[in-house]
Amino acid sequence: RPAAQSWDQQSQWQQEQPGAQLLERPRQPGAQLMDRARQPAAQAPPPAGRHKCFACKFVFTGHDLERDASFELVPRLIGRGGCNMRPISQACNGKLRVRGRGSGHMEQQRSTGAYAESNEPLHIALSCRSRESLEEGMRLVEALLQETRMHFVSYCRKQNILPVPELYTVVV
Repeated sequence: RPAAQSWDQQSQWQQEQPGAQLLERPRQPGAQLMDRARQPAAQAPPPAGRHKCFACKFVFTGHDLERDASFELVPRLIGRGGCNMRPISQACNGKLRVRGRGSGHMEQQRSTGAYAESNEPLHIALSCRSRESLEEGMRLVEALLQETRMHFVSYCRKQNILPVPELYTVVV
């Protein structure tokens, strides 16, 4: 099947790219089936760079959901009506999502089909179509998190949580 062969070639090309610090995420399986159904067999596959996605996570390792419940981290990250995250998403032309325990985002569980929060630590996931956009997005998220970190340090001191834990780590 030419479409399947071209997808395999594209995946191999993506794996051979230098500078694998950034995560590259291929299209989701459902999307490739839909694209294959639309394309006639004789048509050339889409350009390889079109479906490349660069991503990183800001994992909140120092935030404990029970101990720091009154800090309300997720509303601070998102802002009123998305006023903190929307400008970042628009500036880097990417997707910015708060996910994991405490995020309030419900995902369908594969085993049961029921909806529940992911069993991952609370994190911000950033994904962009280009390395440059991802770097810009990371810079903007870092600026937001530095301000949030200052408030977290103040909160920890008032709550007598010493030493103050590092609020987040970046995973690329």
